[in-house]
Amino acid sequence: MQTTIYLGSDAIQILQGDVRSGKLSISKHLTVEMGPGAMINGVITNEDMLLDAIDQADEEGDIDFHNTNLVINSSLIVNKNVAVPKMTPKELTELSHHEFEDATNFENLIIDYSGIRGKQGTNMLCCAVEREVLESYIRLFETAGIKLRRIDTALNATINYVEATSEYDSQTFAINILDGNNLMYALFENGVYTFSSQARIMAERGTEAFTIEMASKLSSLVQFNKSQKSEYILDKAYYAGLTRDEIRRLQAYVDDTEVSVYAVENTGNIQENFSIDDDFLLSDYFYPASLFFEKKNDVNLLTSYKTALKPQRSFSIKNKWAIPPLVVVAVMVIGFTFFTIMNYNVDKALKKADKYINDPANVSEYSEAQQLDSALKIIQSQTSIMDTNRKAMETYPVINSDKVYQALNLGNNITVGALSYDWTTGGVSITASAPNEFAAAAYVSELNRSGLFSSIEYQGYSLSEGSTSTVTNGSSTTTLPNGQTVTTPKTETVTTPDSYGFSVVAYLKPGVTQQ
Repeated sequence: MQTTIYLGSDAIQILQGDVRSGKLSISKHLTVEMGPGAMINGVITNEDMLLDAIDQADEEGDIDFHNTNLVINSSLIVNKNVAVPKMTPKELTELSHHEFEDATNFENLIIDYSGIRGKQGTNMLCCAVEREVLESYIRLFETAGIKLRRIDTALNATINYVEATSEYDSQTFAINILDGNNLMYALFENGVYTFSSQARIMAERGTEAFTIEMASKLSSLVQFNKSQKSEYILDKAYYAGLTRDEIRRLQAYVDDTEVSVYAVENTGNIQENFSIDDDFLLSDYFYPASLFFEKKNDVNLLTSYKTALKPQRSFSIKNKWAIPPLVVVAVMVIGFTFFTIMNYNVDKALKKADKYINDPANVSEYSEAQQLDSALKIIQSQTSIMDTNRKAMETYPVINSDKVYQALNLGNNITVGALSYDWTTGGVSITASAPNEFAAAAYVSELNRSGLFSSIEYQGYSLSEGSTSTVTNGSSTTTLPNGQTVTTPKTETVTTPDSYGFSVVAYLKPGVTQQ
């Protein structure tokens, strides 16, 4: 029996079950709602709220925490999909660390990897997260009295689930998981993982703007798939974390495209041996459910963390008051053969040591030292949490003037149709149209020259052919010689020129206020 946990933006999700012969049987499922502010972008910002939620889960669900696995998700987690030849585990470990040598924006990375399907064999998914972020999770569960067995990333767990599910074989699709306002989306071509990203949805749920923004993210994936000139066309999009009504509205919005929208449904490897009520929906518990489908030699950031620490085994005497009796014991062992000669001296030393140990002053000093040490550890823990939160917030670019928006209106005859901003990545998503293909490219060049962005994602344009139509615009009246009047409608020919639609994601330079 295993327990899997996901700490979401506004709730804790817990599943209890087991996998046998590739089939997941779930015995318990529980969601405990939390107030806002406990988690920001996958970083713990209020430990007390999370501890209260864990206690509540234990009381309400009588959860068995003896074999507990944790899945985490954040834009601070770095993932790389690497094609590798056949290598030894040691060589793969060295290669995974080499892949993050250029990650200069991160410090003290904990790194691990797992083997995944590749287009031409086996690839390696490399995962990395800053040590301080990982330590905040470890510290939380230690405080809660829960011993973690494994820590995995949301992306790796998602890939594991897809690879273990026959329903996804040979499909080309996007899988999208929404947690609060945090969206993770991944592209699979012919059942093989190829690309993923994180975004923050700015629009309020239940609004038309929300539907448009979700559709825009899907459109970006479609454009990416086309830009890769893949032989496999993206035609399905699965969603977890959306209501059925939100799914219907999104499908209606993208109905004129080649992509069909679905909710993530319970698959055969979950439905069989089902042991709870049928109110369980995979779309509500996607991350903790995916975590059950662990592979051999899979990602375990907890193990990688312990390895990175490289503890030195040594004997350390923390309390100097303990030295005298230890010296006495050593003298007794060494001089045992001379017991009769040393008996008097040993007895005297023992009495002296006993007196020293039981001296009220020494006992009082030791008690005070223990209290100070405990207080120091609490202060260090709180300081570490605050520093982690600060670093998390500093990764978000900030917009504080209209100069960025001025940059978005560069170019000739460019019409911006939709605009959204992802504050976690600093990505400004722009959907626009241009009168010709040269104007679209020129606009992207102007964005690059503005100096506001670290990178620009542009996957090309799509042509919308113009049209010609005749419209009535008023009328004229003519009086005939016989006195009769004749009204003649005025018509004109209206020509709509060709337009070139395109999408751009421009990433603001991180950690810098945009003036």
